[in-house]
Amino acid sequence: MTTHRIAPMLGALTVALAIPAMAAAQDAEKSTTAERPKEGFASREALNAHYYKLAMQNRRRQMDDLTALAAKQSGQEAEATYRQILNEAILGDEYEAAEKAAEAYLESHKEPTQTRALAGLVDMMAAERRGEHKEARERLQSFLKAPATERFEPGLLLAVAEPVLQGLIREGRFEEARQFCRLLVDESGAKPVQEHFGTRLARIEMLGKPAPAISGTDIDGEKVSLADMQGKVVLVNFWATWCPPCAAEAPALKDIHARYKDRGFRILGVNLDAAREGAGDAKRDRAAVRRFLINFGIDWPNVLNTEGTGDIARSYGVTEIPTTFLIDRDGKIAQVDQAGEDLERNVSQFFEDKDTGKDKVKKDKAEAAENAKDRDGESK
Repeated sequence: MTTHRIAPMLGALTVALAIPAMAAAQDAEKSTTAERPKEGFASREALNAHYYKLAMQNRRRQMDDLTALAAKQSGQEAEATYRQILNEAILGDEYEAAEKAAEAYLESHKEPTQTRALAGLVDMMAAERRGEHKEARERLQSFLKAPATERFEPGLLLAVAEPVLQGLIREGRFEEARQFCRLLVDESGAKPVQEHFGTRLARIEMLGKPAPAISGTDIDGEKVSLADMQGKVVLVNFWATWCPPCAAEAPALKDIHARYKDRGFRILGVNLDAAREGAGDAKRDRAAVRRFLINFGIDWPNVLNTEGTGDIARSYGVTEIPTTFLIDRDGKIAQVDQAGEDLERNVSQFFEDKDTGKDKVKKDKAEAAENAKDRDGESK
């Protein structure tokens, strides 16, 4: 999940190396050939996917050849080749492709250097990608305890560790997420890292606890309160008009809202336009929020976050957006930081007894029609 920081709560992070992997990369990894179809391409998408697969295969071969070359080199030549492999693995999110090179470097270079730190990071992330979460944490812990010259640069550590944490949360592995946050808080030795993951840990610790109160006004001055939604399943969504990912997720939220709003589901938005560093006056912010809601056809209530007692973001520990909290009918936080299919799946679980799917609806209608036909036959 791409997020935007709320300045000046945390400040800007160095995220230049955190480039998400394209979904097509997974398909490329499963294939060793990319034959051009004899009949040609059926669409532009198919053509692009074909050549992307070819590019991925060539990248993998390049990484393998660079690793073999580094093994034959020595001194500064070998160092430069290993640095290229490690840097490109991080930039391209190709950790498993560079794992062999990372392990070779860790074995042959025992002195504490930044290159060794990069090798350790690649080695850790390769294990994480394979689902070896415990081993990945152990590798990370060993490097966090290493000499300062061998530690990860804080910006790089933040950029790489945050997606790992998001993956754990999306998959509902909250205990592992807690351990991951505690490891970074206790062992990183870098204040930005400790502050960030301390906040993330606090949010995870909110699971199962009563949701903090939300009360304020919307753009029309009408009162909005979470307490008024008691007994409903509520999605609290923190967002802002200047946040592109917030705009990107709006259609999905609208779809979920339309599907479940008649079954006891509500969305409560918390707008954070005023929390942005250098935010304008209140009237201009309200106008921007109004335009956003109209443009996206959003019809659920949205409260405006303010300073002091109206700082809802602070009470929920929100430092980046979009951020979501799913609250159950008892008013307790059931899920945090869910998005996309994960969010839809978690919402649907609250309505499984009432909403058993399209097949069940069709079956019920068919049975009702059949029963009506039988009754008509009996009456005749």
